[in-house]
Amino acid sequence: MKTSFPSSPLAVFSDAHAAFSSFVGSISSKPSHTITLKGSVDAELNLGIFGKTVINGIGFNTQVPLAGLNNLQLTYKYPIDFNFDAMPLVKLSSIIEIVNPSKLTLKLGDVSFSTATPSGYIGFSTIKNLNLVPGKNIVISTTALESNLPAANEFMNNLYSQDGQLSLTGHSASSANPALNGGLAAMNSKLVVPKGFEGTALSQAPSKNWSLKVLPTSGSTKKVQVTATFQSPYYGYPVKFVRATSDLNDNSAFADAVIPGFALFRFDDSLLFEVSGTGSTTVTFTASLSDNFTPGQKPQWQTLANYAAANGKIPVNFNWLATVILNNDGINREADWGTGLSADIAVGSDFASIVSFL
Repeated sequence: MKTSFPSSPLAVFSDAHAAFSSFVGSISSKPSHTITLKGSVDAELNLGIFGKTVINGIGFNTQVPLAGLNNLQLTYKYPIDFNFDAMPLVKLSSIIEIVNPSKLTLKLGDVSFSTATPSGYIGFSTIKNLNLVPGKNIVISTTALESNLPAANEFMNNLYSQDGQLSLTGHSASSANPALNGGLAAMNSKLVVPKGFEGTALSQAPSKNWSLKVLPTSGSTKKVQVTATFQSPYYGYPVKFVRATSDLNDNSAFADAVIPGFALFRFDDSLLFEVSGTGSTTVTFTASLSDNFTPGQKPQWQTLANYAAANGKIPVNFNWLATVILNNDGINREADWGTGLSADIAVGSDFASIVSFL
């Protein structure tokens, strides 16, 4: 006899929490777990010319193997930000991939794991609203590093010279659900944070299709008009762009390929947008010409204007820490939108007029 079950809730009786926790623990930590199905069925037999008859109460008792989570296989994808606002806690938010090798869809809610390196405990890692479907799952994980602990300090200090080896284990309060919590306590997962975040990558560039327009007022206001198309670089998570400037960084676009170290413009906070995880939006905003927009720098601006006239574009790279909110979680994150990212900014004949303002 073969049969299948549609999706249905699993009812756990109050006196069965211990057994259910044991089941969750086995499913969480082992490659497979065997369950026993017992019951009875009524069978209708078609006897042809003799008609149909029903045999009631045919018993069955069978063992069925279920693929387990095998302690969850974790892969580090990309660092979102470091947050130092709650010292001595340093919060490292990252995008990680969790492989669910089972056929089960698990809605675990908010979960946390005790996090340690080979040198010792360093803090807790938390994943909000964790829903695991079969296969690959992309989630946001936040590790609260207790910087007053020697192992946590060692992890942070060595991260740019060696891989960070992390062990994430369940604990007595991994979940607010007591039936789940006992099972999650059995979980022990490994995560490698690559040295200097080498090899980590955004899912796509956060921006494209840049252009710049010199305004008739640019000479007095030192403002230019910039247009670009923005999209989420965070593996399908929606982005709300909160602030283009930073108190810690000179957020600018540098024309290094034309004049090394030469800043074209500095970002203003006129840039605001929201975008879904899969969509894009085109925004026009103002930006300030850099501090080197002075008569003494006129030869450099002429060089830039000559390049723009010949090529119709100015290649730039960004030095940019932007404040964003991911997945509508209300948390302001100062994220790196500059390292390794560049763009060709299209310019028209109006760019030549920029020299006349000096």
